[in-house]
Amino acid sequence: ESIFVEQQYILEGGPTTTGLLEALAARAAAGVDVRIIVSSTFRKVGAKDSWELSVESLANHGLDSRLRAMNLRYYTHCHNKGLVVDRRAAVVSSTNWSENSVARAREAGVIVESEDVARYFADVFEWDWEIGWDPADVPANLAAVFEEAVFRPAAFDEIHPADLV
Repeated sequence: ESIFVEQQYILEGGPTTTGLLEALAARAAAGVDVRIIVSSTFRKVGAKDSWELSVESLANHGLDSRLRAMNLRYYTHCHNKGLVVDRRAAVVSSTNWSENSVARAREAGVIVESEDVARYFADVFEWDWEIGWDPADVPANLAAVFEEAVFRPAAFDEIHPADLV
């Protein structure tokens, strides 16, 4: 019914990451609600950054319309990566979706088959989705966002798990 993916970035670059993207695209084509959130942190001028490469990787598989960017006014990194399937199982992992991280790095992750746990992570994802930026709204230069967050700590909102349930 649904697959929610939240990653720092998604970079196609080899058979493993291509396989992940092909599997997501196949599920989306079958009518599954596939939604993806990726960070737009570290925008660059000149060379393509991880946000632009993530958008390209998803577009290569027809998944760019299912993408939102993390809203950096709330947080800047996505260290807790993973996905939620059908609100029944959650993958919680350190693994970035890049060929190096998926195929060659020592990463850690678990699959939790619990509706309660999966529902919690799905609710967190839905909240992140609602506050996320449409890809067209991602600033080209994030200096203002970082200046606000770094030099004015009160600019961050405190979020407690109980607020999400």
